[in-house]
Amino acid sequence: MDEKIAKLLPPPVTLSKPSVILSKAKNLTLGGETFPLAQGAKRKFRNFPYGFPPFQGNIGIKFGNPKTQSLTHGEPPVKFKAKPIRTELFVPGNKEDWMRKAPRYRADALILDLEDSVPPEQKPAARQSVAQMVPELGEANQTIVVRVNRLETGLTGNDLEAIVGPHLYCVLLPKVEGPADVVEVDTLLRHFEREKGLEIGRIFIDPALETASGIRQSWEIANASPRVAHMGASGGKGGDTARSIGFQWTPQGIETLFLRSKVLVDVRAAGIPYPMSGGWMDIHDLDGLQASARQAKQLGYTGMHLIHPSHVPVVNRVFTPTAEEVAHYQGLIEAMETRRSEGGAAVTFGGDMVDIAHEETAREMLAIAREMGVEGA
Repeated sequence: MDEKIAKLLPPPVTLSKPSVILSKAKNLTLGGETFPLAQGAKRKFRNFPYGFPPFQGNIGIKFGNPKTQSLTHGEPPVKFKAKPIRTELFVPGNKEDWMRKAPRYRADALILDLEDSVPPEQKPAARQSVAQMVPELGEANQTIVVRVNRLETGLTGNDLEAIVGPHLYCVLLPKVEGPADVVEVDTLLRHFEREKGLEIGRIFIDPALETASGIRQSWEIANASPRVAHMGASGGKGGDTARSIGFQWTPQGIETLFLRSKVLVDVRAAGIPYPMSGGWMDIHDLDGLQASARQAKQLGYTGMHLIHPSHVPVVNRVFTPTAEEVAHYQGLIEAMETRRSEGGAAVTFGGDMVDIAHEETAREMLAIAREMGVEGA
């Protein structure tokens, strides 16, 4: 084995159930159910110079709740908390001037894109531009996500080597087919974090589910690493998901309702607090965008990926608690506290009968509002 590659492999570890040696296993058992591993677990990895099957009999990956599990090699990560993000705006990684002016649009996070928006011949130069912009924008307190090239291209390792640093918040991993894809990127991130003197686990992974296989395995993907954050489902007009599933897109979104709901339940069950949707491609139909954002919020999503600056203020408004909502939550908590002091456990508030469950929801919503900086929360 190449000496440089061998350095990525940790010493052998003692595995405990439900661990699996991915290079040898054909199936993965979770919760008493057996699932076939995605093709990614058995293909030859091609991320030069990290083009090796990274699980060659001595690395165990534990699947479980990301709030409690360890990372791949038995080394506990530093605990990092995901941020509530309402809007993430895509910016092409080959447009340095666009990246520099993007913070003015006030998205909660920027996605510097190395994948679909960059022509193949421009990818090396774009990688260097993004590597420069991550610290530059991060030092200005902008939350930075980078969409790297998908694993099949063999470019992902080079992308990660260039961009990993203290100002990188999250990696958006495109076209994830199964949990092995997340494990591979987790392994590479761990290597580069260690190499650059960063705390292990500080950089999150947002797995993009754009195929039938990825959507089908959303629960396994959500639990593949404690780095997984903001994962959700969308399904834009004429995109990868539409081609894989075969649906015909409509502005009402009925054809993707099951997909978005299925993934949402899986990520919530995995303990992911801020799932994001997206998929609105029409630059000019802001009313349609607003309706789509409201539907996503009603389902339980907390934000959206966006493709155009004009979309940012619309979606920010939808996902920001209003002054009326903040006052409602505060009033409900006060009413419950008063009722408890009287020896009761439920009270009529705003025409509804509420109890401790509603109070806990109100407290959680106010906590999110405070994290967003909502005045009065």
